[in-house]
Amino acid sequence: MKKPYLAEYTVTYRNTCLVFADDEKSAHEWALEIWGNGSFDPELNGDFEGDAEVSPAYEKACLDYQYDAFMDEDHLTDSEVEELWSALDDVPMNPETERMEKPFLIFPAHTEREEIWKWFDKHHSKGIAYLLYGVEPQPAPPAPPAPPKFSVERTIDGRHVLVELTPEEITRAYFAQQEQFDRLDVSDYLNELSDYDCISQYRARREEIIPLIPEIAQHVRKMKNSSGVDFPNAVNHAIWEALRNHGK
Repeated sequence: MKKPYLAEYTVTYRNTCLVFADDEKSAHEWALEIWGNGSFDPELNGDFEGDAEVSPAYEKACLDYQYDAFMDEDHLTDSEVEELWSALDDVPMNPETERMEKPFLIFPAHTEREEIWKWFDKHHSKGIAYLLYGVEPQPAPPAPPAPPKFSVERTIDGRHVLVELTPEEITRAYFAQQEQFDRLDVSDYLNELSDYDCISQYRARREEIIPLIPEIAQHVRKMKNSSGVDFPNAVNHAIWEALRNHGK
């Protein structure tokens, strides 16, 4: 951060103005510009005593200047906050207590360093981690989607009402629907076979196989879930398994 200089020019009384400059020469030019812009009127003060005198600003004036220049907290930019952060390096701190030994901005001497860090964390868009380590804040992971809700119409006390299913009821309904689909697939498969096909492939008539469809469907699902067998091979094996279980 640029260090402000205290520009002093002598008239009938000492008038002091604080300027923000890189060096003593720039501060001197600032003082003359202020004088030339009406801060001091030589016609009204004819006993002007020479040129402006410039000296570094004392500490309290520097702090007041920084406060006035940057404390519009609603409009602080990141670059301004970073300038103030850099200026904090010049403020001595007691390493044992982690308290500042001199005042800084709005914080008096003996303020805990962490309290000042909280101020920087609040006013920099990327937070204190960025100022300390250059670490960009990571976006929070998106919240997991809410589980779907299912409702069914039920009759309670003679009234038809929608009731939200519990997770257990949803699970049971899913497997019941899956079982129904498996039975339909097995039934469709058998409907494509003639009696001759059934006897030649499975040594059983169609009317002997049809009652076993629920059991065959269970075998098919178990094989597809455990080993990923495709449906034709699974149903062929399942029919033989069901017939063998029933001694047919």
